[in-house]
Amino acid sequence: MDKKMFAKLVDLLGEFVDKSEIPPTVTFQGTTFVGMDAARVRLLDLQLPTNDETRRISGAYTVEYADLQKLAREVFKSIWLRRVHRGKMILKIDWNNRFLSVPAKRTEVDKLPRIKDRTFKTSVEIAPSDLEKLASVAKFLKTQYITITADKRQEKLFFEINEDGEDYRKRAMVFDGRIRHKDRAHYSARHLVSLLPVLDCYKCFVAFTTDYPMRITLEDYDFDRIKYYVAPRITAD
Repeated sequence: MDKKMFAKLVDLLGEFVDKSEIPPTVTFQGTTFVGMDAARVRLLDLQLPTNDETRRISGAYTVEYADLQKLAREVFKSIWLRRVHRGKMILKIDWNNRFLSVPAKRTEVDKLPRIKDRTFKTSVEIAPSDLEKLASVAKFLKTQYITITADKRQEKLFFEINEDGEDYRKRAMVFDGRIRHKDRAHYSARHLVSLLPVLDCYKCFVAFTTDYPMRITLEDYDFDRIKYYVAPRITAD
């Protein structure tokens, strides 16, 4: 993973750190972070950068969020997790056997419930640029929520924004997937805007059902995958 993307993922993780904890920490299970935000309306499932040299890592451990921020400010071109050993998270940078490390403390965690795939009646692969455009428009209009509609008959997916008379409606380019019903749901725009920095990716999948959480899955050559869940806004018209 290159330095720029690593910094973006650290920033995204920061939205899921408990700021009331002193010092704020991030808990990983193996190579994965799974956690909810303070308002418990979003869940992030993110994997640290790895490659063939990464050793198998079992169990859970915590690192201070400030240490991850310091890592992101170091000088390097690429970075990936090598191992967790003797109280340290060890990361290899570039390709010349240079290493960085931060303290890592073993811990125990409860597993968060996962939303099963069959929960989503609509699950499609779309062009990442369509979601990026939606987030950009939502940010520009400072809208409170966005609307997603899946039309089974037309086999199409639509994004909508209505803010102070400004209407935006775009049909997403659907490459693959399933649309089982005519679903329509509303989600907080600012939670979608949070993903803007990492939407420049290779693949994007959107899964949702009327009045259920939405799952956005991002895949890229620079990171394995990010799964991002957002609770619906039931009160929207």
